Formats: sequence, C-alpha cells, structure tokens
Amino acid sequence: KEAAASVRRVLALRGFDVSDEVRDRVEACHNLATLHDWLDKAVTATTLDDVFGAEE
Repeated sequence: KEAAASVRRVLALRGFDVSDEVRDRVEACHNLATLHDWLDKAVTATTLDDVFGAEE
C-alpha cells in the first residue's frame, strides 16, 4: 500500500492528473517490483505513457 501511495503522490506532485483509472490501476497492482518501477519512472516522466507504457 505504501508503494502505491508513493506512486500516486509523485505523479500528483509532478502535476499529472491522477484520474480514477490511474488510481485504480496503481491500487490494483500487488507486485512490489512493478510499483517500484512505476515510482522510478514517475520521477522523470513527462507523460503517463512514460510511466505505464502506451496502455494509459
């Protein structure tokens, strides 16, 4: 849960729209390695695609 909250927080602080869809996707992920990957990408991302790939 803390890793998911961190992903959401970094996205919000960087000015991304943390929509219900994004929030739900992050909350539904229980793979810590994936959450850490998203968190790392969120730090430098310029788009949500940079974080999640073209699926968003």
